[in-house]
Amino acid sequence: MAELTIDGASYPLRASIGAYKKFEETTGKSVAAVDTTDFISQVELVYFFAEAGCKFEGKHFDIALEDWYELLTIEDLPLLGEVVTKLMTTKKKRVAAKAGH
Repeated sequence: MAELTIDGASYPLRASIGAYKKFEETTGKSVAAVDTTDFISQVELVYFFAEAGCKFEGKHFDIALEDWYELLTIEDLPLLGEVVTKLMTTKKKRVAAKAGH
């Protein structure tokens, strides 16, 4: 997991399957189609990662997506791009599976 701090408030970020699903259902966009030039999609994806991270850690998260847009500025976009890239490319062995015969 990663963490994002906006104006002194910290939000844990979790790239869960639920976050992916909510992003795709809410925006109508595919997570796989989000790239470094699609800033609005990155902001939206980080929103759902923050929502998932807070839920996972038992933290209160009651920010509407429209309000999330207002928390961030153009200056925050490079950092968001880095966070999205990090969360979506970090390889971590968390789940192991064995094939049975």
